[in-house]
Amino acid sequence: MPSSENTPPDAKALVKSMRAFGYDLQAAISDIIDNSIFASAKNISIKYSWNEGEPYIMICDDGIGMDESKLKKAMKPGSQSPDEEREEGDLGRFGLGLKTASWAMCKKMTVMSKKKSDKIRYRQWDLDVIVEENKWSLLTEIDIKTEELMKNVLNDYENGTIVLWENLDRILGKKINEDAKDLFFGKMNEIVLPHLSMIFHRFLEGKDKIKISVGAFECSAWDPFLSSNKATERRTTEPLDGGKISITPFILPHNSHLTEREREDAKGPKGWNGQQGFYIYRSKRMIISGGYLGLLDKEAKPFEPKDGFRLCRISVDLPNDLDEEWEIDVRKESATPPLRLQKEFIRIAESAMQKSSNVYRRRTKARDIISTRSTQILDIWNRKKIGGKFLYKVNRKSPAIEAMREKYNLGKNQLDALLHLVERNVPYRAITVDNNDITDSTVDLPDQYTTANKELLDIAGVFVKEELEKGKDLHRALDYITGVIMPLDNSGFRIELEKRFERGD
Repeated sequence: MPSSENTPPDAKALVKSMRAFGYDLQAAISDIIDNSIFASAKNISIKYSWNEGEPYIMICDDGIGMDESKLKKAMKPGSQSPDEEREEGDLGRFGLGLKTASWAMCKKMTVMSKKKSDKIRYRQWDLDVIVEENKWSLLTEIDIKTEELMKNVLNDYENGTIVLWENLDRILGKKINEDAKDLFFGKMNEIVLPHLSMIFHRFLEGKDKIKISVGAFECSAWDPFLSSNKATERRTTEPLDGGKISITPFILPHNSHLTEREREDAKGPKGWNGQQGFYIYRSKRMIISGGYLGLLDKEAKPFEPKDGFRLCRISVDLPNDLDEEWEIDVRKESATPPLRLQKEFIRIAESAMQKSSNVYRRRTKARDIISTRSTQILDIWNRKKIGGKFLYKVNRKSPAIEAMREKYNLGKNQLDALLHLVERNVPYRAITVDNNDITDSTVDLPDQYTTANKELLDIAGVFVKEELEKGKDLHRALDYITGVIMPLDNSGFRIELEKRFERGD
């Protein structure tokens, strides 16, 4: 062995550096919950209190608990090497999460734990003590107030663990006032709660589900893929990397297929555009929630999520033994597919994005038509300004109107009289009043206006065949004619029309 000397890191300097790992509050709490889940907890409760200007956060669980040796090991920075083989359900990575997540939020972190039929044990890290003494002084005694606070909670469990954060300097700053109080409660209710509902949604649902609560509110699973919605298209699951990885694209329903509440819920914490893309799961735990992993950058310019792809969400499942290859970071908030898999990821993403674009475009075809002068003939309504006001006249040259006239053998005068009656009775004022507070231009039409009935399908089929004879491919012909026959809310109509041609009807 070559000669060497022991050079332990400076405790004061290192602990301050370890506070700068880039955690936000929701990521820090998620890291603690990882430990609770691995400890087989069924109930995890995040309790928080302003505590008369001395606020705290407690993450409590009813897991198996820790004895003296395991507690001491858990409190040690770098308690487990990332190279060590982990159990299948182990959500840890570097043996740092408990410490770095806690220190990123607070100066004082206490862990109290008990195993079944064992006594309560505790340890505490106080950063002020570490800085003052410049050594790793893990405290074995805590003040009576803190001890009683934690015991009162832990006594409700046969076994379990509590992580207590005090002196929340990184959450609240130095000013402890009413503004800080509002900020504190706002973060817990409006940011942490929905984040946990998303990150741990697979644990919050199913046969062996667990319960996670934040204050008085229980987390409900937020499924980014709307798996239970019949209009969601789940595409073929592809195994990659010898079956270690599975990837499944989902095409979400268009807004017009969702209720207002469903639309609001489905957009997620980041909004519709922000939530599109890849969702990376490591042992069921979500670590990436949307985005395209930097794989779709063009000419060194970051890819900007677009409306047309907003319905595209892709699930990726990987085990915990690929962490190094996937560059999973300490916070478990970033991952990069290995180079050998990136072409496959791009292929799958682009295919799903195209499908999303097709669905989205079909539903917004009417708006596209209205904005394009060259396709004005397709419009059912012509818009004309007279004396500072707008009038709307039915377009007699529309292929849809022509088709109806021929289908039902209507004379020109008969048809004009009918259309004139419709035009004279457009409820302008009612439309203005009814839609005054609506910001979304999408209109949910009654079933009778969206159902693909046989007569309309017959007419559309004739036009599609004509377009095919002109040299258009089937996809473009279907899009074009669907927009003509049923400009609004037409996805069901197009699907049924496409099925006809696939069957050869």
